[in-house]
Amino acid sequence: MSAKRILSILIAGDVHGFFSGLQEAIAHWSPDLVLQCGDFGYRPDLDMFPPERGFRDKQGRLVPVHFCDGNHDDYKSLRRLANAKLKACEIAPGVFYQPRGSILEFPGGFTILFAGGAAGVDKDAQTRRNASFPAEILSKEDFAVFPGLPSVDMVISHAAPACAVLPPALFSTDCPDPSRAVLDRVLRRYQPGLWFCGHYHLPFSGGLDRCIFRALDCAVDEWDKPQQAGLMLFKGIPIQV
Repeated sequence: MSAKRILSILIAGDVHGFFSGLQEAIAHWSPDLVLQCGDFGYRPDLDMFPPERGFRDKQGRLVPVHFCDGNHDDYKSLRRLANAKLKACEIAPGVFYQPRGSILEFPGGFTILFAGGAAGVDKDAQTRRNASFPAEILSKEDFAVFPGLPSVDMVISHAAPACAVLPPALFSTDCPDPSRAVLDRVLRRYQPGLWFCGHYHLPFSGGLDRCIFRALDCAVDEWDKPQQAGLMLFKGIPIQV
């Protein structure tokens, strides 16, 4: 008879290419895998790539990292690598880009939907560095090719749904994000029980129509060190072993 064990999953907020800090967090927590909420920092135009040997735990084991795209990732390059397919694309050993609408499913049926994309609050400055707009925004056209599943267990996104109440500290930004309305449609269609996002560099949480929602701070600070408010160890997915 097969036994069950619970996966240990590290959920990470924005990384922004500070991969040494993410490696430090992985070595500390030694998770089975990492789910990263966009702004991973894949920027070939700035010579920013994940480590050639992938990310390792303290025993040297390769730890898979699955990330969605954020407004500080080179979405055009990622889209070319994914080749319009809704499945994980390995861009470095054990590092997987999850295209918008792609699913990660575990033995036993637990499903995670990835829904990257967001409008950048620093759009003018970013446009000068990388003219990738408006592709950075999660669009109705993106949503049209999302899978026809009746539900999923978890969503990993970069932005928050429009029905999520942002903290007052974020109200001053004058950057409407159409991605959030599309994420409302994701919530209504798939009715997830769990939802994690990044993007806002501020941790906050709340309930979304019977869904536990949490936004994470940056996983790594500007000194390339892990931040507790941007990292969460999740243990809730049983698998057969």
